[in-house]
Amino acid sequence: MVLSYESLERGAGLYFAALARISGFLMACPVTWMQPAAVRHLVALVLAAVVLWSLEEGGTRQLAPALSVLGALTLAGEFITGVLLGLVLHLWFAIFALAGQMAGMQMGLGMAQMNDPVSGIEVTVVSQFYQLAAMLVFVLIGGHTQVLAILVDSFRSLPIGECALLSSTHIWRLLSLASWMFSAAFVLAMPVLISVLIVNLGFGYAARTAPQLNLLTLGFPLSLLSGLLVISYSFLGFMEPVQRLTREALVLLRQLAQL
Repeated sequence: MVLSYESLERGAGLYFAALARISGFLMACPVTWMQPAAVRHLVALVLAAVVLWSLEEGGTRQLAPALSVLGALTLAGEFITGVLLGLVLHLWFAIFALAGQMAGMQMGLGMAQMNDPVSGIEVTVVSQFYQLAAMLVFVLIGGHTQVLAILVDSFRSLPIGECALLSSTHIWRLLSLASWMFSAAFVLAMPVLISVLIVNLGFGYAARTAPQLNLLTLGFPLSLLSGLLVISYSFLGFMEPVQRLTREALVLLRQLAQL
């Protein structure tokens, strides 16, 4: 089999377009942010080769040369499409970060903060604990394999060069996910919030009846202890809400990918 210049140019254009979408997805996906850069680059190169092989079998429309202006716009559109797909998982991961932040601040752990590698800001240790636990459950239930399968299948439902994901309907759907993120995070943090609120109400009543008590010394340890106890008991059923939220995120991801 003799390879012509046209076939090589077409294959290179498809490969770099697929690599642009996959790179944008891996950049926005929080699952890969904790991995070294070399691992992310290797995964992107391998996935782009797999996608190129599947596209060569299924066929695709003719693309503009990669070095032309239209080719550069195609690569930019594919990169943005991948970022928007990865944004769904970013919002899923932010649910647990926000829930841990709410619980940690209410428990009085505002000064016990750590650097979050995903968001790049300082978050409480409770938020880190929620994120690590959610990531562990996500990998255990095979969420990462389903996400990669959706990403590869998106090249058939959203052919390279069409940028169908950039419509106003899909952009508005992504923006509406913010309400889903805040409501789910509030539900996850609600047991801790309610328990600490009850403890604070009890100390408020004690302050009115026994002013001689040093509530500043007793309040913080009891609030922290009650919050930790509620978190320990709530984590007995932590896998069920993570699975439910993961299913919702995968459904939204399939809808955006038009699968």
